[in-house]
Amino acid sequence: MCDTNGFWRLFTIFLVALCAFSVVNARFFLNLYPRIKLDARSPKDAGEPLFITPYLKTGAISLAQNLSRVSITDTIGFRSHAGFFTIDEIYNANLYFWYFPPFSKKEEAPIIIWLQGGPGGSSLFGLFQELGPLIAKKEGFALRKYHWALNYHLIFIDNPVGTGFSFTDNENAYCTNETCVAEGLYSTLTQFYQLFPNLKQNELYLAGESYAGKYLPSFGLKIHQENAKSKEKVNLKGIAMGNAYCDPINQLDYGHYLYQLGLIDENESKLFLKYQADIANQIKQGNWEQADVLMDRLMDGDMTNFSYFKYYTGFDYYYNYLQAAAADDMSVFVNLLQNDKVRRGVHVGGLPFNDGLKVQLSLILDLLQSVAPAISELLSHYRIMFYNGQLDIVVAYPLTENFLRNLKFSSAMEYKNAKRMIWKVGDDIAGYVKRAGNLTEVLVRNAGHMVPRDQPNTVLSLITLVNSIFFPIYPRLKLPAKSCKEAGTPVFVTPYLKQGLIGAAQNVTRVLLLDVPEVASHAGFFTVDQKYNSNLYFWYFHPFTRNKTAPVLLWLQGGPGSSSLFGLFVELGPLMALGNKFVLRKYHWALHYHVLFIDSPVGTGFSFTQNTKGYCTNQDCVAKALYGALRQFFQLFPHLAHNDFYITGESYAGKYIPSLGLMIHKENAKTNCKINLKGMALGNAYSDPINQLDYGNFLYQHGLLDNYQRKVFLKTQNEIYAAIKNEAWTQANILMDRLMDGEVTHFALFKFYTGFNYYYNFLQSTLSDEKTPFMKLLHKNDVRRSIHVGGRSFHDGETVQLMLSLDMMQSVAPAISELLSHYRMLFYNGQLDIIVAYPLTINFINNLNFSASDEYFRATRIIWKVGNNIAGYIKTGGNLTEALVRNAGHMVPKDQPRWALDLIQKFINNDYN
Repeated sequence: MCDTNGFWRLFTIFLVALCAFSVVNARFFLNLYPRIKLDARSPKDAGEPLFITPYLKTGAISLAQNLSRVSITDTIGFRSHAGFFTIDEIYNANLYFWYFPPFSKKEEAPIIIWLQGGPGGSSLFGLFQELGPLIAKKEGFALRKYHWALNYHLIFIDNPVGTGFSFTDNENAYCTNETCVAEGLYSTLTQFYQLFPNLKQNELYLAGESYAGKYLPSFGLKIHQENAKSKEKVNLKGIAMGNAYCDPINQLDYGHYLYQLGLIDENESKLFLKYQADIANQIKQGNWEQADVLMDRLMDGDMTNFSYFKYYTGFDYYYNYLQAAAADDMSVFVNLLQNDKVRRGVHVGGLPFNDGLKVQLSLILDLLQSVAPAISELLSHYRIMFYNGQLDIVVAYPLTENFLRNLKFSSAMEYKNAKRMIWKVGDDIAGYVKRAGNLTEVLVRNAGHMVPRDQPNTVLSLITLVNSIFFPIYPRLKLPAKSCKEAGTPVFVTPYLKQGLIGAAQNVTRVLLLDVPEVASHAGFFTVDQKYNSNLYFWYFHPFTRNKTAPVLLWLQGGPGSSSLFGLFVELGPLMALGNKFVLRKYHWALHYHVLFIDSPVGTGFSFTQNTKGYCTNQDCVAKALYGALRQFFQLFPHLAHNDFYITGESYAGKYIPSLGLMIHKENAKTNCKINLKGMALGNAYSDPINQLDYGNFLYQHGLLDNYQRKVFLKTQNEIYAAIKNEAWTQANILMDRLMDGEVTHFALFKFYTGFNYYYNFLQSTLSDEKTPFMKLLHKNDVRRSIHVGGRSFHDGETVQLMLSLDMMQSVAPAISELLSHYRMLFYNGQLDIIVAYPLTINFINNLNFSASDEYFRATRIIWKVGNNIAGYIKTGGNLTEALVRNAGHMVPKDQPRWALDLIQKFINNDYN
């Protein structure tokens, strides 16, 4: 029989050897802590390293304390100590440490030991980049505002041997397992207490991040075991682990997580799930070499310079999903470490600084092994906190929670049933905390893998602690009527058109804003129902290229009941409000296109009716009014009647756009005066509620719900689903309100569990005040005269929303299916949105019945770049194109204006290459 285990072992050894051989020429993929390697320097210039162990052996404690003082911090005005502890005399293995007493001067303060991950990452990275009192700058060292030495004794250790300044003279001293790592750390700790005997009784906490999720439990268990045998016990109280990689077999589910982030599509997710199953199988069999190779191919690419993660996402970095590449500039850090004065001051002398590669290679068979049994034992005796940055990929929050839910410890059932609490720092929602027995689990909002760097004040607080149907996305804006004498009279275009006075209508609708006289635009009202005096307000901008044949784009805002002037001033129009004047936006859609904004439906913004029967209660009514407005627009500008025409918009306009598109399609079949409809672009479109419901899994994957809360969501979602199936629209609305919105019942599970008042960008928990500048301008009399609204009221859309209440949970999927047989459609989603999250849109698309559905399913998703930046991902099948826009919320053109413009140009040109 073929020895497959032998084959895999040889294959892995070959890959590791190849990796080591090519390190100089190959760029290693996805290193959390930069691979910094500094050669030895002359002792004549840099001094000699300070070895503490010989002084301890001779009892020269005071001398060792004095010699280890760091002159650099003495100069700045505070004390610190650094040097080397010898942990293996046979192989001359030494661990480097740097200790900072508390700035509070409290000698009895707890001690915190910080260990970096990697494996092979220097703890000096944590010191200078994350939580230490010093920041490395070009001009030297500066103090960090929020650092852990403010109130604690803080020790940084380069661990294990071969990391940073820690070194050995013999290859046999490199650790190949966690037992070895723990022994070296324990030896260092006992020598530290010899050096500072006054600290022996202080409480001790172990802390660190990433691969230190292996070191810390192993070190903690070593202390626990030694305490049982020794009279002089280490006063260990707890362990704090950030984005800890502890239990690989239960921290594997990248497929579902990346899909929920929009970084991979459903087909790519299936491949991830297959690889994950293979990796889990190899781990279960103890085939560490095979598991390493598969994991490398899935996520890392260290061995072969290929990974599916990089291939599908284009990312070179998986420590914050808002970043596609590492952004750390380590040149200052490197220059300081090479400075001879600094080297003398921190007692490293001329020793080289190791990049940790040998450490990683030596620990290669340890990478996918678990320390869960050690954690289980420790939880019976010590407090342990696991905290996760919400934006991390490689040790994402759902992966950590899955590992904890599978952990066997005395309070396991208590943990599974524990209530998650909203945690605030000041008035800000910092994250979420759950406790059970000695276990505390924390989600830190808006932080990646290196939480102390991304949220320094929040984490310092945490460490101290351890001792209607929609929220109004577009603000409810309302302006009262003004005197016509002051604000002028509104311009109604329809009477001019009826009399054939086209030139006069064009002249009377011309907008002249003194702040931006170069902008050519027209505005006014189209009457869409004479019986009820229902009128839609429009504002049209000529293309800045002056190209009369350029496509015409109609923009519709969502809500329902939100003014398209929000889109104009805040998202994609040529004008922005700045203080008391209008200014030009850099990236706007009128650069190349005719752009038309319409306040729709009647009762939205400046659009109005004089009879309650003029309000729409369904999409047919909305479409009919818009179609009437469009017919009049092309009468007003007949030279545009044959231009290509595109309907665009976002959010609840995901209902308006297909409905209008279908009406145009049907009317074109009956008339010679056709509208030259070419396509529709829908941003974060709410089109098919029954298939855009899965908030539970989405919020869970983003760390905003725990598993218990997810189950509550899933139960309510099933009830909503059943109500929609039964066409019980009022019941579906009430359930949806209770789940997400809270406008009707003044309670929403979403708000209760997350503390959020805003669900349009999960990096924001509340609505920012973006509307004030343009609303102030819209209330000025000279502006009202110029844009031809006169003294008309500006409506907040509440009546529109109430009138459309039975439409809320209904689907326009059939209209979309029919339109896809004739027109191109683009569905684009901001990655950070909650209410119409990317996976919800994909689920709706996957359930669409359209002619090219098989082609869409088989299509390859491509990485879309703007310049050198990864803007997102695009997939096309037949007339359907689907796009994910990175680092954008519900209002994509606002969050990523350049990328949104590029996407619209690609769509109109029908060229995504």
